[in-house]
Amino acid sequence: MIAVSHLGHVYPEASRPSIDDVSFSVAPGEMLGIIGSSGSGKSTLLQLLAGVLQPTAGQLNVGAGCTVGMAMQFPEEQFFEDTVLSDVEFGPRVCGLNRMDARSRATQSLMKMDLDPDRVGGMSPFSLTGDEARRAAIAGVLAIEPDCLILDEPTVGLDGRSRDLLWQNLTELAQDRELSVVVASHDLDEMAVTCDRVIILRDGRIVAEGPPLDVLADQEVLAAARIAAPRCVELAEVIRGSGMQVTPAQVLEVIR
Repeated sequence: MIAVSHLGHVYPEASRPSIDDVSFSVAPGEMLGIIGSSGSGKSTLLQLLAGVLQPTAGQLNVGAGCTVGMAMQFPEEQFFEDTVLSDVEFGPRVCGLNRMDARSRATQSLMKMDLDPDRVGGMSPFSLTGDEARRAAIAGVLAIEPDCLILDEPTVGLDGRSRDLLWQNLTELAQDRELSVVVASHDLDEMAVTCDRVIILRDGRIVAEGPPLDVLADQEVLAAARIAAPRCVELAEVIRGSGMQVTPAQVLEVIR
């Protein structure tokens, strides 16, 4: 669906590339996690995948007919319509749908994000709680029915329950309609058990890639990338050291 080959990007007047010789692909229905410390290039990479930025090196190939939608950090700050429904249906209207079909898309997208259209549809988007506003903003991206959803730190600023709900929503979306999800986040506990694969960036380059629990259990890789291991991985190792068999996913359920 999406493949990048030796991708690179240099900002004007920058002394080094922000993304340097990066290659990987994203399969239909896959949830891919992008991990890295601040300044590692995560946001730049996501913006390249979404077409917000153009590569200065390498190739970015998006499958024929593939639509990519992106929610940047704090997407709720981009609300501009008077009501939630009007805001969510804006994308489909721009794509050429009539008002009835756009409204139907908006309603369905809100429901996918566990928001009741009858309750929130007529409200001002600025009156929603922080959790509801975040999910409504993502619903606005879903309303264009993208094949790939790109999210930059979607859970930042949310409380524990809201984070859990959002991760659950994203997992169900990927499973139910073969929607690819590419997400950058510091929420490593959730990424360890919900992503199909993770990529670790350091200084714009991929330093590790593979199944989350394999990658995130590699202390040497994490240290080199200046990343702390997820709590669920650390605790699972401690518990297994005492003779009990436990997985990071089981630990996460307890510490949530």
